[in-house]
Amino acid sequence: MLETDLAGNIIKKCQVVDYCYCGEDLSDYNMVDFFVDTYETDLTAQERTQGKDVAVEISDDEDGDGSDDNEFPRPQKRGRPANDRICYLPEHPLVKTKQCIKRSSGHNNLPNFIGRYFPRCDDPEIREFYCACMLVLLKPWRKIQTHLKAPSESWEGAFDKFISKAPSKVLQIISGIQYLHECETAAKE
Repeated sequence: MLETDLAGNIIKKCQVVDYCYCGEDLSDYNMVDFFVDTYETDLTAQERTQGKDVAVEISDDEDGDGSDDNEFPRPQKRGRPANDRICYLPEHPLVKTKQCIKRSSGHNNLPNFIGRYFPRCDDPEIREFYCACMLVLLKPWRKIQTHLKAPSESWEGAFDKFISKAPSKVLQIISGIQYLHECETAAKE
């Protein structure tokens, strides 16, 4: 996909770039969480002219009424509170025009990964590839070359270390990926 920045330059739009340069408030998100729990929107003209402070100010207003808790209470605004807005890091090509918004808790979104399905975990010929895929998908990272594993470490070793401390949500995703393969095998038999 192609986008244009404020200067009219054409920029290649890429969700991996969005993930790598998402704001610090999203640094603990893995790719699945980022794709499912956030969406991108344009910065308003006011946010663009006043910079990051406006986006932070919006997200810091927990009750959504625009008041400081120490002030005299104002009448409540209608509607739900604004979701947290997170600016991209300065390295992002669209940092001056786009921002991420965290979805409300309890939303129902599913990721749709285009292309071939993820590999099986029980095929020894592709085990290293499987481990690399799962780490890219489920371990938070910024730089794919250095944050997923140590240079001296194998993909399987890094994956095993990650899985030993992974939350149950991650283990359920891995189980679901393998379940599809098991169903496919059972149907063939």
